[in-house]
Amino acid sequence: MKVLAIIPALNEEASLSILIPKVKKYLENILVIDDGSHDNSADISKKHGAMVLKHPRNMGKGAACRSGFQFAKKMNYDAVITIDSDGQHAPEDIEVFIQQLKTFPDTVGMIIGNRMNNTEDMPIVRR
Repeated sequence: MKVLAIIPALNEEASLSILIPKVKKYLENILVIDDGSHDNSADISKKHGAMVLKHPRNMGKGAACRSGFQFAKKMNYDAVITIDSDGQHAPEDIEVFIQQLKTFPDTVGMIIGNRMNNTEDMPIVRR
């Protein structure tokens, strides 16, 4: 199964340098959508082995995800996993999602993670 991690990012160079190596433990294929960053998010992402699509200006997370989904479709990926660039999603959870995809390959259309049972580390604005 060919799976792509999609990471929308806006000015997240510090967190991307930590996040990408963690994601690499579970998925080889990582695409960072640099959504008009003014920092070195794109260069940091490439340095850590991710592919990068760069928006010329900030277009929002939805547009960044849409660009990633279009890329995945064009490159014939079987599945995508989106991960926020600010570190609020645990890369270790990728294993759980991959297992679900393998367990139910013909019946799973979408898996949505729920972290509402453990909101301790969640930024207050996301609660």
